[in-house]
Amino acid sequence: IIFILLAVVPLIIVGVNSYRASYNAIRTVSVDSFTQVADQLNKSMTLLLRDSEKFLKIDGSDAVMNFIRYSGTPEDRYRNAMEVIKLFKMYRDLFEFDEMIKGIYIIGLNGNNISEKRGVYELQKPIEDIYTIRRILSNPERIHTFPNSLIDYGDEINYSQVISIGRVIRKPVTHEGIGVIIVDLDIDAVNNLCGDLDASSSGRYFILENVDSVIDPFGFSLDHDSISTDLISLIAGADSGDLIYGDGVFREFIVFNTLERTGWKVIASSDYFMLMSNAYAIRNMTILTISFCILFSVAIYFFLTYSLTKPLLDLQKKMKEAEHGNLEVVAESGNRDEIADLCHSFNIMIEKIKKLLQLTLQEQEELKKYVLKALQAQINPHFLYNSLDAIVWMSEAGNRKEVVRITKTLSNFFRISLSRGNDWISLADEVEHVRSYLTIQKMRYRDILDYDIDVPERFHEFTVLKITIQPLVENALYHGIKNRRRRGMIRINCGELGGDRLVIRVEDDGTGMAGARLAEVQAALGDSDLMIRSAGGFGLKNINQRIKLFYGADYGLRIRSKEGEGTTAEIILPKRR
Repeated sequence: IIFILLAVVPLIIVGVNSYRASYNAIRTVSVDSFTQVADQLNKSMTLLLRDSEKFLKIDGSDAVMNFIRYSGTPEDRYRNAMEVIKLFKMYRDLFEFDEMIKGIYIIGLNGNNISEKRGVYELQKPIEDIYTIRRILSNPERIHTFPNSLIDYGDEINYSQVISIGRVIRKPVTHEGIGVIIVDLDIDAVNNLCGDLDASSSGRYFILENVDSVIDPFGFSLDHDSISTDLISLIAGADSGDLIYGDGVFREFIVFNTLERTGWKVIASSDYFMLMSNAYAIRNMTILTISFCILFSVAIYFFLTYSLTKPLLDLQKKMKEAEHGNLEVVAESGNRDEIADLCHSFNIMIEKIKKLLQLTLQEQEELKKYVLKALQAQINPHFLYNSLDAIVWMSEAGNRKEVVRITKTLSNFFRISLSRGNDWISLADEVEHVRSYLTIQKMRYRDILDYDIDVPERFHEFTVLKITIQPLVENALYHGIKNRRRRGMIRINCGELGGDRLVIRVEDDGTGMAGARLAEVQAALGDSDLMIRSAGGFGLKNINQRIKLFYGADYGLRIRSKEGEGTTAEIILPKRR
């Protein structure tokens, strides 16, 4: 690693600094170039608009005033109109770029209208319905300049879009507005001015009138999609500047400034990635050079260190496998050195671990058997005491047949309980075990106890840990039905859960448990360190511990209960034959 760092770090430092220097230099040149283009377009537009505004001075001539305020004979009106036409021609002769002027219009508010090409004419609609005239009249104090595609003040106009420059014509003394003068500047004039600009695929140029109108000088048509509203909002508040706009896929380099006479924004735009292509070429070359040096250094590293590190790496791999539980690994080394001694010690350690693990497993198995016997011993004496108590009670009552029946049932019960020392029995035997228990209890509590067992035969072949269901039935009787003091029902049924598990339910309609008591029992079932105060709760925890001890933490006992309605206990077991 040190070898690689010594070789590569200086290259990275030189490459990064080189890229930064080239990037900044190219960016500075690009900013200057685009700024010059924008400034050139700004100056040209300013000159064009300033010269076009000279035509507006026509409105102060006597000929224009006489024509607009005409109230004489038709001969006088004709003479006044001819004077205005001569005035138009004179101004054109004085204007250097007269071919860029598409038309000149004088429109009187009293209906006296004259244009350069058609002479005296009538408007096609009322003057208050003409947008262009209404816009000029909205602010009589200023000169209005705006892109105009309506040309709604002319008659049979054969061109489609212009830049309209206009202002209100006012009386010399009272300054009362009596008409408007409009000069239409050819939209292609901007193309002529921009003819020397770089309009290749790497650059675009726009003039932004306001947030709703974008003028494209190459074609110079209103195009709301040619520039995004987000970009417009970014440059709207500044007079000039530059920025990078867009996302990682497409980014634009933007330079803009402002026309002083109109407030329009002149915008130059270029593909940022194409503009910075030289800088990216330097960056890519730097990355390739550094990558090659890294690969070369890594190759030398492996070549020089392979013979030294391979035995250690092999031993490390064997240790990782042993760490993950594979105790059959054997470390080998063909050399006679310190690493070979480490491999030999590692193999001896693995053998000792295997022997200790085998001994521990044997001790755990014996401990399981001891715990199971202890738990079963806690269950059987309790039931035996209750059963013998019932036999004594029946004998004292003189019920000989009942004593014989309960004794035989009890014998069958303990026959299944013993099961020749087996810890697991079939579900059919476990159900028969519970049936014997309920038969005995039915004889004791015939007035308050009914029961129903529904375990389909397809489940009989599965094996369960013996004496699992009976404690739940006993708990339902003594802590549910008996406390109810009237006839109750215990139901036992079996079903499947998820296809690979059995669920055995013991339900009663007894007194149930209050919310606090149910929470205590459920918490104790989930925590082996918690104790349950009552004997009934102890029986539930006993069963749960037995199940988890022999089947695993994914299995066990679940309890649901509602006070006054009863309790349901569910035993979750794996399907085993």
